Amino acid sequence: ARHMQERTRRSEQNRDKANQPRLIGNSPNDSTLREIAVIAHFSKDQRRFQPEAMQIGEHGDPGRHRYRFSGTYRRLREEARTLGWLFRQFPLSIEWIRGLDVCSSELATPNWMFVPLFRHVQAQAEHAAGILSSRFGRELPPLRKTAHAGEDFIHLLTGLRMIDESIELFDLREGDRLGHGLALRI
Repeated sequence: ARHMQERTRRSEQNRDKANQPRLIGNSPNDSTLREIAVIAHFSKDQRRFQPEAMQIGEHGDPGRHRYRFSGTYRRLREEARTLGWLFRQFPLSIEWIRGLDVCSSELATPNWMFVPLFRHVQAQAEHAAGILSSRFGRELPPLRKTAHAGEDFIHLLTGLRMIDESIELFDLREGDRLGHGLALRI
């Protein structure tokens, strides 16, 4: 009977360990353990800002599709929808995908264009987190966000405005990140 009790206790401990986030480090007692996670990147158009970018037929031209940056937006909207679908269909994926990032040249494609995409993905992530909480009792912090702003600017005030817009539009909070922010001169 004692042998069966010990075996049951070990089995319960192993099950509890399996339900914990996977951590890496030098040893189980290492205080520098880290959570393994994936950050979803929304990359801006790679073309550098040039006066020609706003001319007819370029990605900043509103004429062909009725609004500026429509080609880039439609491409990224599909990425956001796919990520949202993943969270809806496989709620456990929210344990691995822990952040969103908007990156690349902000002069080529402005950050404000990404706001509805971030909001859509965040809503789906909150839904998935709610499922994990109600079904499995797992509480997860919200997705973290990184906005690269204030790194490409023609004038210092433009860089500062881009930083301010990103903080406000992406609703950056504690735990979120402002990428580079060179205009702050910090």
